[in-house]
Amino acid sequence: MTGHRSAARILTLDQILAQPDVEPLVPGVINAGEIGMLFGDPGAGKSFIALALGLAVAGGEHWAGRKATEGTVLYCALEGLAGFRDRIPAALGKDTSGKVRDRFFAIGSGVDLSSAVEATRLVSAIEEKIPEKPSLLVIDTLHRAAPGSDENSAQDMGALIASCDTIREKFGTAVLLVHHSRKASDTYRGSTALHADVDVMMKATKTEADSNPRVVLTSLKVKDGEPFGDITFEMVPVSLGVSRWGTERRSIRLVETDPVSTALSSLAAHGWSRSVRDAWPALDAIVRYTEVEPLSTNQLAEHLEVSAATARRRASELIRAGYVQRRKVRGYARLFPTPRAISPTGGSDD
Repeated sequence: MTGHRSAARILTLDQILAQPDVEPLVPGVINAGEIGMLFGDPGAGKSFIALALGLAVAGGEHWAGRKATEGTVLYCALEGLAGFRDRIPAALGKDTSGKVRDRFFAIGSGVDLSSAVEATRLVSAIEEKIPEKPSLLVIDTLHRAAPGSDENSAQDMGALIASCDTIREKFGTAVLLVHHSRKASDTYRGSTALHADVDVMMKATKTEADSNPRVVLTSLKVKDGEPFGDITFEMVPVSLGVSRWGTERRSIRLVETDPVSTALSSLAAHGWSRSVRDAWPALDAIVRYTEVEPLSTNQLAEHLEVSAATARRRASELIRAGYVQRRKVRGYARLFPTPRAISPTGGSDD
């Protein structure tokens, strides 16, 4: 016998009920310790989404209106580090100092999740090179991380998920697999067993617009919750200067757009008061967080990084304008959008 598996741990009901609460990594999107998959066509923007999410976790920043839990990130950019390098300053829009520099790590090759032996080697490399346990491991792409595997084989994909489980159980990390779509199809490439094996599944779809292309992120599966509403990003070209060869360095920054933000930012043309227009970031936060956990006024202040007095003033403006209402949840006042907030230019106050 070459080895043995640990005996199954049987829990009593009291031990089950004493299990800790699930910790959100990015609320409503992926939790600590979960395995997720993000797939899309080539060029659909899936890697840009995964990178932006990873950088938000490394910096403890907001991503798509959700405050990420700060933690160390290991990004396996297995399609090469050359283009990946330029994506980081483009995504950040600032220098890479501070928390992101200390908490974001990358691997450009040498990751093989097709066998338990190789997964153990990756665990050893993480323990040796990264000071803290990673909160998020991004595998970009699944195909590059499983050389020689048959993506259509439930057995081969099961081995890859088992490797993810090894890493997840060792560090308590969330794992995000970036994968390709099936050709001329709305689903991912490979075995249908992957859908059952992951906790979270998302799809990136590129659409053309009048200005820059957009990528729509659609939630297809959330293991213990409801799928979030579509999130749309504009793919904005960014110039990063000139390379040593005299060629322009360019990349893409994802800028979130959504119906609420777009409609509210144009309210000036409809004669709405400046105070209401100035409050649109507050409404944007209230609408989005309602899907996760309705905000209190103090939480709104924290999200907007303003004083509690300013948050109360903006909430009051939105309540008077008919966009927001206060309701009690478990005895505490929370802010909720009204139907008018979802289609704010649909009525007229002329």
